[in-house]
Amino acid sequence: MDAEKYCSRNSHIKQSDIAIVSILILAFALRIAWLVCTNLTAEDAFITFQYARRISQGAGFVYNLGEKICGTTTPLFSLLLALWISVFGEGTVVLGARFYSFAASISSLFFLVLSLRFLGFTTVQQGFALSLLVIWPKLWGIDTSGMETSLVVFLITVSWYTYLTKRNIWTGVLLGLLLWTRIDALNWVLLMIGFQYFRNPKESIKTLSAAVLTFSPWLIFALFYFGSPIPYTIHAKQIAYSKFNTVPFYSHFFTLIKKLGPVNSLSFPGNFTGLAAILTYFILILAIAASYISRKNRNILLLFVFSISELLLLTFTKATFTGRYLIPALYFFLFFAGLLLGKIWEKIKTSLPLKSLFALVVTGMFLYILSLGVIEAEIMRNLQLYNHEKSLKRIGEWLNENTDQDATVMLEPLGYAGYYADRRMLDVVGLITPPVVDLKDQGLLNPYEYIPSLAPDYLVVHCDDILRWLEQEQDNNTRHLDGYRKVITINPLDFDPTNTAVELTMDLVLSRNACYEIWESQ
Repeated sequence: MDAEKYCSRNSHIKQSDIAIVSILILAFALRIAWLVCTNLTAEDAFITFQYARRISQGAGFVYNLGEKICGTTTPLFSLLLALWISVFGEGTVVLGARFYSFAASISSLFFLVLSLRFLGFTTVQQGFALSLLVIWPKLWGIDTSGMETSLVVFLITVSWYTYLTKRNIWTGVLLGLLLWTRIDALNWVLLMIGFQYFRNPKESIKTLSAAVLTFSPWLIFALFYFGSPIPYTIHAKQIAYSKFNTVPFYSHFFTLIKKLGPVNSLSFPGNFTGLAAILTYFILILAIAASYISRKNRNILLLFVFSISELLLLTFTKATFTGRYLIPALYFFLFFAGLLLGKIWEKIKTSLPLKSLFALVVTGMFLYILSLGVIEAEIMRNLQLYNHEKSLKRIGEWLNENTDQDATVMLEPLGYAGYYADRRMLDVVGLITPPVVDLKDQGLLNPYEYIPSLAPDYLVVHCDDILRWLEQEQDNNTRHLDGYRKVITINPLDFDPTNTAVELTMDLVLSRNACYEIWESQ
């Protein structure tokens, strides 16, 4: 009998391992399929690529040569990519970014399983907890976009595991590396150390000490090199997007709720309706219910407090201009929702009618989520092809081929165009251009007003924006464009800049965002 029990127990363990491994393989396969279909690399990723290239060239932590401005929010990812370029060459930087992101995303799921097993959750609950993270299309894009977000989630997930297993020094090191990756992850660092303090003050001191020691090299370097350990982009974005934003807080909150949805395109006006909206709110309700059920378990409660606090912090700082900042919170909302689905399944598995109904609802929900991913993949493929490659990359290549090496270019899309042009860039958001931030801080929000101060050699402007600038010159009798002439129009989707359509269709958004004119100083 003992031998039979032993064999039965081992058989169960192997079957559960196979199930979890199968889910991890599915996660990898879906992300590969997304990448093959879209070939998407985010616009902002190329800002970090430029820093990595400069570092690998020995030019320092700069975007424009000689200008010590931290225009990337992720020093650690920049250094990892610089290392990759040094070993494999500059032409493989996109591959390197994708490799790091893939490795981080799959490893995050793996350590999530280890954490759930440590806490005693069943295989069914583990499987459901992973399921939504595996099939949520927005995460496919994040994990393949070339950005640092997957590394942030990885460091949060692994630090949670080491926190659970009381590996205090490792926890502190991971938290320090997390701050190297994104300084705004300080929320997670403070919450974890706070929760640990109530569990064991001595352990929290060890963790905090290790975190400080790990982060201190960047802290010291940044203070002496840039004058501040806080990336300049945080200040620039706060001025550009938040300071003069009069939209009420509740509107920002609901904007973030929309960004919890399964695909990015649904955040466009008029599309967050119907089943997609119901699905998003349903997932959020499941997550809240799961956290309430687990409220006595402080280890689980930490994740929910973090997710809610992230949502509130982004709301009150009005940092709703991009959904990337919300990804860690989204990750754990999906995690909680999946946990509750697993618990419900185990509660009703003895009732055939309820079990069948539950299976039907969950299967339908999963198929709907996957179908949204298929639709999104086509949109993102067009975004990559027309907006990124045939427009922004083409702008950079044209500037590289047709301008002097010391030419200055004023533009908004700093990523692709700036990387492929490899010229001195003056970006109208101000990420790497402090004079722009100073002008915005004075209330000058129209990039047209920056031309006299910046005096760029070239202007890269949306086709419809240049029409408004020309009208402004006539209406206000200004002459900022005197001495400039149009040299090329890049318009791969034949956008009509005189189109005054009120309804923003996806095709109109894509075509408008792909249409640029380049003007040259005479």
